[in-house]
Amino acid sequence: MNTYNIFDTRVMIRMLEQMYTPRTFLRDTFFANRVNSESEYVDIDIRKGKRRVAPFVSRKLGHTVVERLGFTTQSIKPELIAPMMITTAEDVMKRSAGESIYGAKSPNARMGEILGRDMRDMNDMITRSEEWMCSQVLYNGKIVMKIEGEGTREIDFSNEWHFDTVDWEDVKTSCPNRNFRNWKSLISRWSGLNPDLAIVGANAMEWLYLSEEWREEQKFFQTSFANYQPKLIQDGVTFVGYIPSIGLELYKYDEWSIDPADDIEKPLADPNKIVIGCTQAYTSLIYGMIYDVAIGSFAAPRVPKSFIQQEPSARLLKLSSAPIAVPHQIDAFLTITACTRAPTEQERVAILAAQKEPVSASKKGA
Repeated sequence: MNTYNIFDTRVMIRMLEQMYTPRTFLRDTFFANRVNSESEYVDIDIRKGKRRVAPFVSRKLGHTVVERLGFTTQSIKPELIAPMMITTAEDVMKRSAGESIYGAKSPNARMGEILGRDMRDMNDMITRSEEWMCSQVLYNGKIVMKIEGEGTREIDFSNEWHFDTVDWEDVKTSCPNRNFRNWKSLISRWSGLNPDLAIVGANAMEWLYLSEEWREEQKFFQTSFANYQPKLIQDGVTFVGYIPSIGLELYKYDEWSIDPADDIEKPLADPNKIVIGCTQAYTSLIYGMIYDVAIGSFAAPRVPKSFIQQEPSARLLKLSSAPIAVPHQIDAFLTITACTRAPTEQERVAILAAQKEPVSASKKGA
């Protein structure tokens, strides 16, 4: 008779596939394509095209030789992420949180529950690392990773990435409407794709609301943003408007994670920046091969491993992954620094008063 071992790697992989994975806006929106590599190294192709026109040629010559353009390739070994949790005999003997005092479970039952919780927690940790990695690419054009035991390593796309800077803090001279139209045209020219989504940082959003040009233009256009009817899309994500003249959706993303570089909790969406991109651009979240001499090699997003330590007696559970976020079509994205801080309440009240915008007492006290 076949025995069913819940600590077998292949069994645990099936368990992971059935677990709920927290939704991650940056990863799911801009890096939805997932690739499992059959090698520890992955080839990263960066596409930089040109709008070339076919030359006219004399019928006597018959042809014109043109060079083949396309992409540049880098071979990179994704860094390993491998959190581990240890379960001791004491953990399985004592009552777990929420367990009935009178209907105590067997140690084996508790072991199965601990396995499930530990795998879920480690899976969530790796998922947050993937979201952090996508944030690094979109906002900085590079991924700076602190490798335990080795120091710091960078995967740098910033030489190819597009950045811009505007001053939205001067509400009299700022021109968000023209900025969005210009940015959309630039991305379309660079990539041949239509950018359809912008993530506006919290501070940049506040200055956008106060811009004289923006507020004046909204008086003449019945846009969703002028009516301002925000809609919750998922946890931490708010759809705040749509600019129909250029087909651009605006979102606000409120999510934080611990930065591995300094262990400080930071927003994943830089509050002072705007990211504009095309959701149809060619990007990938690539997972490198995981190899272990005890369990073999796996081309999978997550590879669990469980083994027993004899003295002191304990069961160790490890979850391994080697992800890397790759923006193959870099020209489909643009990162803009719009401000350096949020407006103060005094500045907000003064600006609205200068624009003859009545401010209620409740808003003054907010």
